[in-house]
Amino acid sequence: MKQSTVIETITPHIAELYLKFNNNNRPLRKSHIRELASDMTVGNWQVTHQGIAFDITGRLIDGQHRLHAIIEAGVSIQISVTRGCSASSFSILDRGSNRSPSDILGWSKRITEVMTLALRITTGTNPTVSNIKLLHGSRLFKNCEILLNHCPTTRSVISTAGVKLAACVQMAVQEDWNFVTDQYRALILQQYHDMTKCSQVFNRQSEDKRMVREELFCRAMFAFDNLEVNRSHIIITKDIIAQKNEIVRRIVNNETSGYFAN
Repeated sequence: MKQSTVIETITPHIAELYLKFNNNNRPLRKSHIRELASDMTVGNWQVTHQGIAFDITGRLIDGQHRLHAIIEAGVSIQISVTRGCSASSFSILDRGSNRSPSDILGWSKRITEVMTLALRITTGTNPTVSNIKLLHGSRLFKNCEILLNHCPTTRSVISTAGVKLAACVQMAVQEDWNFVTDQYRALILQQYHDMTKCSQVFNRQSEDKRMVREELFCRAMFAFDNLEVNRSHIIITKDIIAQKNEIVRRIVNNETSGYFAN
């Protein structure tokens, strides 16, 4: 049988029929199905080279997650369907769900980590790739690009996602972007003479390896606040954590038209 590929419109009913030819395929990952279904529901699905594949015996060897997602979304989707694949091709097909979010989105890993953390703070759960994608082109996304272009160098704790997110958030809430990027650069490069008193305090505190990411983020929010330059102590309480997290939620929900609002 000659291999051929065509674009088909797959309805939920057709998806159910195709799944009947599924045999010895890998275990389903429900989270991956939900991500795909979310893309399909909001119209983000695009036809690519990845689709549905059957081997020469008619067995479904690729695309079970996409078919289940069509059923879950309850929509009809155009997708490439390949027939006549060799039975051995199953071992190399559809490894996409094992890729990292940055691989799937085609973003820098450092930016993806910051957007992911922003959504974790906003929702209290691990975001799907589809949800992370909603922040593309947002102020946080653009601020992160600016920040990394200003100082591409990395340094242990100071360049972690929590610190970068704090810088991006402060760039969004205050007009002085140069202040934030300059303090970030001073911290990364350990240029003490360019650090404010508050940044110097944060720099010392960041050496505590036991500090959890949420607390590190909140302390960094003070370091990048141009109204806190003379602060000589940074003390974090539950109320302060709640206040700083709420700032992130407001920005994210504003950027996504309230998509993640309770």
